[in-house]
Amino acid sequence: MCDGHRERLRERYRRAGFNAFAEYELLELLLFYALPRRDTKAIARKLLERFGSLSAVIAATPAELKTVEGVGEKTAAFLCLVGEIDRRAALAEHERTPMNTRGAVAEYCYHLLRGRKSECVYALLFDARFNLIAARLIAEGLPDRVALLPRRVAEEALAHAAVHVVLTHNHPAGDSTPSAEDRSATQRVREALSTVGISLSEHIIVTDEDTYAVVADGKIAVRAAACAQTVGEADEKLRRLR
Repeated sequence: MCDGHRERLRERYRRAGFNAFAEYELLELLLFYALPRRDTKAIARKLLERFGSLSAVIAATPAELKTVEGVGEKTAAFLCLVGEIDRRAALAEHERTPMNTRGAVAEYCYHLLRGRKSECVYALLFDARFNLIAARLIAEGLPDRVALLPRRVAEEALAHAAVHVVLTHNHPAGDSTPSAEDRSATQRVREALSTVGISLSEHIIVTDEDTYAVVADGKIAVRAAACAQTVGEADEKLRRLR
């Protein structure tokens, strides 16, 4: 009976693609490959109840995933691997072309930092045409604070012969609005870079819902976040109809 259900779900996916599936069904289908002899529907539903969305499930840590009944070491590792592959693929796609708009940079920053549980600061180092040279981790700290070292940013920029720098960090609590310290840090980094002839082009703050450009002083919607919200809304509508 379980094998028949699995084959029907796979066939439905082959015919109609992911748009015909609710989030729990996509997760159920994914879990087939981690749990070949188990009923994965209940586990998929429990994961979504615990984390709220498919994107949040694959962004969770192994320890967090294992708090859900039915999820063991191998299943947690599998889901984390899927999440990391998704992140790496998205980053690689953006790295192929110049990131010469704030929207393109914000998309990259979103994929780099979404789902992180503690605050991280990265310096994105660009050449004159905004081709990415490197993304360097500058600092990592507690969920609500991290030390930002302007000198370290300048050193990384010089070491990689960067012409432009974009600073980015995340707000794990969920509000992308810059704090007074965020604005002050932006100015300190700008001053440190200007002494060596390098420009600070932007400072992007990331949450799982959106991004904020500190220099431009405004929010930037990212397609990936909007897509995740749309899928979640569609899933909720499907649940109401059933």
